Amino acid sequence: MIVTLWGTRGSVPSPGPETVRYGGNTACVQVALADGTQLVLDAGTGIRRLGRHLLDVGGQPPIVLLITHAHWDHVHGFPFFRPANCPHWPITVAGWSHSIQAIRDLMHLQMNGQNYPLEFAKLRADIGFLDLGLRTTRIRSAELRIGSCCHPGGCAAYRIAADGAAVLHVTDNELRPADAECDRSRNELLELARGVDLMIHDAQFLPEELSAHRGWGHSSYEGAIDLAAEAQVGRLVLFHHDPDRGDDEVDAIELRAREYITKRGYRLECDAGAEGMRLQL
Repeated sequence: MIVTLWGTRGSVPSPGPETVRYGGNTACVQVALADGTQLVLDAGTGIRRLGRHLLDVGGQPPIVLLITHAHWDHVHGFPFFRPANCPHWPITVAGWSHSIQAIRDLMHLQMNGQNYPLEFAKLRADIGFLDLGLRTTRIRSAELRIGSCCHPGGCAAYRIAADGAAVLHVTDNELRPADAECDRSRNELLELARGVDLMIHDAQFLPEELSAHRGWGHSSYEGAIDLAAEAQVGRLVLFHHDPDRGDDEVDAIELRAREYITKRGYRLECDAGAEGMRLQL
């Protein structure tokens, strides 16, 4: 299993000289399986470069696009995903039962001839939609387990186990204590995270910013680290960076995160996610 980050930014693209190292594209993560299947987590603007990469590699491996939820920054790159317009390329757009209909509707709406010149129905790939259910299923050679995040409108966390490794992707999630919904979600995610090799987790806000953003559905590095350490995760990648933060600010968050790990006595690797980061598990 090879995990590659193609977009790590939250909310809105933020290109510019101050975001060169961590990137300005919105959420997109590729999980390449040994059987050739390409699992793609979300279709933010990072999916455009992933599409070009897949064309350069050649062939038409099966693509399963796992959408976490229907918020705009997680689907707005799909019209620019070039494999979707390649004849007969097998692409499955998948989501959990709580959001699959909203995902289907939004993808057609954004490509209706008015919002985008090419209509969804005219794409030439073999595109289908799949309701993943609510908990556990199989995607070709991978076992997929689904958890619920604490995020407005709902959001799915995906645990992918294949090729002797496991990764947990938690893109938009609020770790808010003393809140019944968020506590229930955290307990569920804790079970999904136990012993995984890699967890990618939302860390959009600083700890001191959380009180002003209560209910926004995002976390800080401290909450993500505490969850990862309790679950004995091997490595944590901080994700969904605030669009207003430049590279130097993300560097500072990474440093603060590592200092927090040392202070708490945790055994955990932690990095700030950057576009182009490639992890072999």
